[in-house]
Order: sequence, then C-alpha cells, then structure tokens
Amino acid sequence: METNITTMKIIAKVKDYYDYLMGIRGVDLLYVYDRTDFNLIDDSKSDRLFYIAFCDNLYPVVRKKDKYYIAEQIKEVVTKPKDRFYEQNEYKLILNKGYGRDKMKINIMSSFTDLNVKYNCPVILYNDRVKDISINPLLREIGWPSFMSAEQAYQSIYNWLAKQKTDHENQMTANNLSDIEKLKNNGFDEVISFRHRK
Repeated sequence: METNITTMKIIAKVKDYYDYLMGIRGVDLLYVYDRTDFNLIDDSKSDRLFYIAFCDNLYPVVRKKDKYYIAEQIKEVVTKPKDRFYEQNEYKLILNKGYGRDKMKINIMSSFTDLNVKYNCPVILYNDRVKDISINPLLREIGWPSFMSAEQAYQSIYNWLAKQKTDHENQMTANNLSDIEKLKNNGFDEVISFRHRK
C-alpha cells in the first residue's frame, strides 16, 4: 500500500528545525515556502509575551528567564487566581519583577487568526503590545520543537500552502465564469428563477 507523502520546496537563507524533511520527502515545485525574508527573534534579556500566528492559529508565547513557553506550557510559569474575573483558560502572568513589572491576564489556548492570510505567510511573530509583526521567524529559536514535532510543523505548513493555492485557484475559476454558469453553480435556473412578472 502506497502512502501519500506531502512535499514542498523551502527556500531559505537560514535553516529551521523542520527543513531537513525536505531532503527526506523530496521537493515539489508546486508548493513553495519562500523564507528568504525572515526575522531573528529579539534576544533581549527581558521577559515578555508575544504570539506566533502559525497556519491560521494564534499561539501565546511567554519568554521567562531565557526560556520559552508556548500555549499549554505557559501553565508552568503562571498562577491561576481564584478570582471570578478569570475564565477557565485565563491565568495571571507577571513579567519583569521589580521596577517595570507587568501583570496581565493571558488566555493560554490557541485561537483562530487571519494574520497568516492577510500577510500571505504561514508563520508570523505578532507583538500585541506594539502591534508589530515579523514574518518567518525561526521557530527553533523560541523552543517550538518542544511544542510541535518537525513532522507536524512541516505538514501544517504544507497544508496551509496547499489551502492558499486551492483558494486562489477557486477564486480565479469563479472570476472566469459567465453569468449563466454562476447562476447554475448557485442552484438557479436561468429561465424560471429570473422570469419577469407582469
């Protein structure tokens, strides 16, 4: 029995942790992930909160004491207050003890985002505080391999690229249809549905 192996071509100046799968699975020029424009993660020493928009899902990421925690992993560095103002998946996060201390409410669950489609990029770093984005951050720099295996990351990016290509082709096909074809595709009859009444 033959299995369906998904492949894509990755164009990059710097390798990320899932890139080696391209050598194992092969290269398909139909799906290309161009990562030549990329951003390094800010390596400042301060603790911080940011988000990774990964294939239409937004994941919270906390950097605390030079270690990164993603989504459910954040439970290791937050407290769950017994407070009626906190919902089920919300926690209290305290960053930068002492002067400049930040207390915030954080939801550790991933949520849907349209950032990836808006910027046509499967991986985006989003800083909610300053409303800034960075495309194609290197996921290995923020501990993403401990959150998602290389196979899962590769497959998710491939699926996202394939969906974008399919959506684009469907849109182009829909734009090239005649008015009569559009009527039939939407279940209308060209004679009966739009007959003029006296």
